[in-house]
Amino acid sequence: MKYNMKCTPWRLVATLFMTLLCLTSTTAYAADDVTVSGQVLDSRNEPLIGVSVFVDGTSQGTATNLDGRFDIRVKASSTITFKYIGFRPLSIKASELTANAKVQMTEDATKLDDVVVVGYSTRKKETLTGAVTNINNKEILTTTHSSLAQSIEGKMPGLQIRQNSGEPGDFNTMINIRGFGTPLYVIDGIPQDLGGDDFQRLNPQDIESISIIKDASAAVYGLKAANGVVIVTTKKGSQGRAKFNYNMTFGWQKPTDMPRMANRSEYAQMRNEANLNAGNAPYYTREELDREMAGETTDWYGLTMRNYSTQQQHNLSASGGTDKYTYFLSLGYVNDNGLLKSGDLNYDKYTFRTNLSAQLTKNFSTEVKISGRYDTKNSPSSGFHNIFYGTRTALPNAEAYANGNPDYLGYQRFLNPLALADADISGYTQIKNQKLNSSYNRPR
Repeated sequence: MKYNMKCTPWRLVATLFMTLLCLTSTTAYAADDVTVSGQVLDSRNEPLIGVSVFVDGTSQGTATNLDGRFDIRVKASSTITFKYIGFRPLSIKASELTANAKVQMTEDATKLDDVVVVGYSTRKKETLTGAVTNINNKEILTTTHSSLAQSIEGKMPGLQIRQNSGEPGDFNTMINIRGFGTPLYVIDGIPQDLGGDDFQRLNPQDIESISIIKDASAAVYGLKAANGVVIVTTKKGSQGRAKFNYNMTFGWQKPTDMPRMANRSEYAQMRNEANLNAGNAPYYTREELDREMAGETTDWYGLTMRNYSTQQQHNLSASGGTDKYTYFLSLGYVNDNGLLKSGDLNYDKYTFRTNLSAQLTKNFSTEVKISGRYDTKNSPSSGFHNIFYGTRTALPNAEAYANGNPDYLGYQRFLNPLALADADISGYTQIKNQKLNSSYNRPR
């Protein structure tokens, strides 16, 4: 069998063109993507296992194996970053890495020299083997809140915090370590008997660091530490001239979303439909329905609640000292207002702290620490829950005020939120706390 193939000039040119195009595309692809491989070493030329190797600006990455080797295909123009705990991050252009490149990382001494409070002593991170997490003052103050627990939420691995209420002066936040029960709180070496209450009321500006112990390292505190330990270390003075610091924070907060309640017209129509669906006569006659649909709606939530609440914090501190003594002094004030338009839901807190250290002789030193807190929570006696519940259940066709006169409340079949929110009508609850702590370390 014979095949007769004719090759015309234009077909030959087209074939050559397509072949050249394919070769060009293959060459371009090969020039754009490169395979980078090598070994990551420390300053002693020992391989580093598990180093994160990733391409900047992408989710592409890998990790070094048991021999410290890596292999990754990247764009020739990309930048590769190497990260490893205790070492400084290193970024290198892919074009600068040859085949089987040697990448040497340097230790980050500042990370390894960080001091962590463990039990009744301190240790450096480089010698730490227990499950301990630490956070310093700078990281705590990235967020502000009247409760310290809310300021550290989501910042410490293993520490679970759930806010049960956003009511001003309500410190019943649930705190646990790794899902266990209430941990033991130790503030400046003194175990606290009131659980997380004192911890949550601390002034964040006074705190130097917070450590949480999550394993058997907490055994030094005995049976109470079975659920872990939260250790708080407050600030101390340092040698040098007196330093004064003033911080002021003002903010506002509002509900993220609030369901819209039915207006007067919608309520009347749905009330009739409910009766009809139950096989009964309409609740409203035609004339009454027309009147309800044309009537004015009473917005119980809008009359009772503000759109947002305000919060302010003030803190003044002084620190300094000489080679013989050091001091740290602090005064703080917090004001947290609620959402009630009556202004009867609020919280005020005053704090002070004095930390003094003295070098009595060459071989003896002592410390004196005094701190105090005075706070007040005011609220209507009915409680915020009942007030809010009243804004959900009060009928939209009921008058808020008798004959439109704000001096007299209108009749309401269910809970009247305006009456409940006014402490002069429903009564009030006032909770005051006064606490003074002092500690003295004998010369040592």
